[in-house]
Amino acid sequence: SDADTSRTNGGSVIISTRRGTDSWHGDVAGYFRGTGLTARNTLDNPEPNPKQQFSKQDAVLALGGPIVKTKLWFFSSLEYTHEDASIGYSSASLDEFHALAQLANSGLIPGVSSIDVPSSVPVPFHDTLFSARLDWSQSERSRWFLRGAFDLNRTINDLVQQGTLPSTGATSTSHYGSLLLNEQYQFSPSWLGDFTFQGSWFDLSRLRNSH
Repeated sequence: SDADTSRTNGGSVIISTRRGTDSWHGDVAGYFRGTGLTARNTLDNPEPNPKQQFSKQDAVLALGGPIVKTKLWFFSSLEYTHEDASIGYSSASLDEFHALAQLANSGLIPGVSSIDVPSSVPVPFHDTLFSARLDWSQSERSRWFLRGAFDLNRTINDLVQQGTLPSTGATSTSHYGSLLLNEQYQFSPSWLGDFTFQGSWFDLSRLRNSH
């Protein structure tokens, strides 16, 4: 294996970002998946249970070019995901939930006077990912790049499953950021030095639907 992966005996995943060039370039892309195009999952959603609704839209923008030609370049990208998933309860689960609701209505569950039993639960997911990179050619031997990335995503009714009511779920919000600095220096035709410094942070919060 290469020096940067040491003597690992497992899989190695290397993620690289594009760099800017002396020519301006950009990309625009979109992806659409409608509910009518979604097949039924026979393991999680077999017939005659109601078909789980699912739709997804993705949008991608990318732009790169020179700040100072032959010396300094930038590249940036933005990706947005809008997903409308759902959980359609089976008739067996609904029977159990309605029985639980009757117990609550009869005052047999302390502190709970009623339980709402929907036929399905929406589980929307939204994600925004932004990254930017600066490349600097210090000399013929030395090249630097600085890369930053930020990711924000949110899931409503997270953790709700086929056998659980919406009250057991939560709204999950995640923030992730990273900053990476790299230099490659060529000492000689056969010796190449590589310096990398990276810092990252992650924050996850979950707000219960019910206590």
